[in-house]
Amino acid sequence: MTHMTLKRTSFFILLSVFAVFISCGPAAEDRQSMVARSKVVQDSIANAIRTAIAEADGPAPIVVANPSAAATTSQNAAPVGTTQAK
Repeated sequence: MTHMTLKRTSFFILLSVFAVFISCGPAAEDRQSMVARSKVVQDSIANAIRTAIAEADGPAPIVVANPSAAATTSQNAAPVGTTQAK
């Protein structure tokens, strides 16, 4: 091999190694951002499930049989943080 052929061959090898190195960089960055986005989505789904389970485990809603009696009782109720005189 001549000196020029050896130089050209080494240049192409170096160029191909550099191209492989550069092309792999963005893929790793994309993977990191995809993992971060998937973590956010998984956390939001987990929070929604926890909220739904907490609501399902909570006390049952109070059903009033006589709505007019409930209205009268709520009008006579003391405001929160105060007490009524007896």
